[in-house]
Amino acid sequence: MTTRFDGVRAIALVACLATWTAAARAELKPGMVLNQETWQQAEGLLPPEILKHYENGDYANVIADWPLGVYLWPPDFKAASEKNAGQLDLNDNGTIIEKGSNKQPPYVMGFPFPIIDPADPKAATKILWNYFYRSWYFGSLRAESQLNWVAAKNLERRTDVEADFEYYDGIPPDERLTNSENFSVRMLAVTLSPADLNGTAALTWRYRDSDKRDSNWAYVPALRPVRAVSPANRSDGFLGSDMS
Repeated sequence: MTTRFDGVRAIALVACLATWTAAARAELKPGMVLNQETWQQAEGLLPPEILKHYENGDYANVIADWPLGVYLWPPDFKAASEKNAGQLDLNDNGTIIEKGSNKQPPYVMGFPFPIIDPADPKAATKILWNYFYRSWYFGSLRAESQLNWVAAKNLERRTDVEADFEYYDGIPPDERLTNSENFSVRMLAVTLSPADLNGTAALTWRYRDSDKRDSNWAYVPALRPVRAVSPANRSDGFLGSDMS
């Protein structure tokens, strides 16, 4: 696990830098500071709600260079990506398919689209698939997280959550799991504290089949039974927070 992490650190920065336009690169040069005086140069590069913090003087960051050539991919990930070049495509639903058979491959590792033509109308979707498969390469994991309710000057409330992620695609071959249900990932989040939320749990099964929606269940100790919930509702706050 450590070797894979060493080979793929900070890819999110690469993805962000790769989307900058030539004009933006000319304005925001490495060494410059993005702050209240220069925030306008980042218009169109950052979400408006984030850019607003720079405009208000809340944020200030030095622009750093990230030379793409320095990146060393793990050998198995690199070899799989090279093998995928020109072999895969997307159907009308955005599902990855094999060229020729037009069928979904049972398993993919590495970047499914290591070479992307900027003029390709499917380029954006292919970039997203590359991002997901880069992330899934890390393998299944257990994450201990805090969800904090933060006011302007103080911490209002905190929960401790333990989440298990079980991945079925994108991981190295020797870590693959039996997948008769064609899962993409299964996720279980359990709240440990505070006491009034202890034991609250959410289970999600996500499928590789684009025509099959997620299966979701929730358990609230006060109500006892496990209840199926609609995956169509993504806007309810998690544990009463602003996160959904």
